[in-house]
Amino acid sequence: MVPHPRCLIPVALILLTIATTPDGVSATYPPGAPPKTTPFGQTGIVEDYELSVVNVEPDADALLRAFDPDRVFMTDTAWVMIQIEATYTGDRVGDPGDDMLYVLHDGQAGYFDSWEHACDRWPFPPDRVRLDPGESARFNLCFQVPLWLSWGPDADLIVHTNLLTDQWPVPFSLDAQQVDRPDCGCMPPPPCSCIPPAEVDTA
Repeated sequence: MVPHPRCLIPVALILLTIATTPDGVSATYPPGAPPKTTPFGQTGIVEDYELSVVNVEPDADALLRAFDPDRVFMTDTAWVMIQIEATYTGDRVGDPGDDMLYVLHDGQAGYFDSWEHACDRWPFPPDRVRLDPGESARFNLCFQVPLWLSWGPDADLIVHTNLLTDQWPVPFSLDAQQVDRPDCGCMPPPPCSCIPPAEVDTA
């Protein structure tokens, strides 16, 4: 028996919702316009966090090789590292690796999220950060992207909350051309270093 075409519409909508909504990310946004892009180095609010992008390394090959000399590097892949400064404004314990989803947007049609496109290992990942109320820290995001990726002028980092609240995703500009600040290669100070120290695995 072939179902009536109208019977397929709810099923199609359900499948579309499952396929396009990341688990744990609110699919309901509040009324009004989405937030404007937060300029590089300035602070944006994502639920219980104040965030700013402080460093961008579009070619993190040397950083990752220094961090993990035994890593097998694929010839068709590039690595992008982004350093975030976060202040937790909630009243419990902040876990920026679990509380938020990060999506790298190349400024054109490419989107790379921190679930499917994260690097294997990199220094100072967000899942190793725990923040008490009012505490701040810096951590790195690392994305695997195609080597042929062409960056557009509107490249940004889109941050979603995983806290099941109705909030628009917040875009953060990755354009650091107009910011006069030292290039510290995505490494949190102190000290500010372009070569990451060896990470101690506490797992």
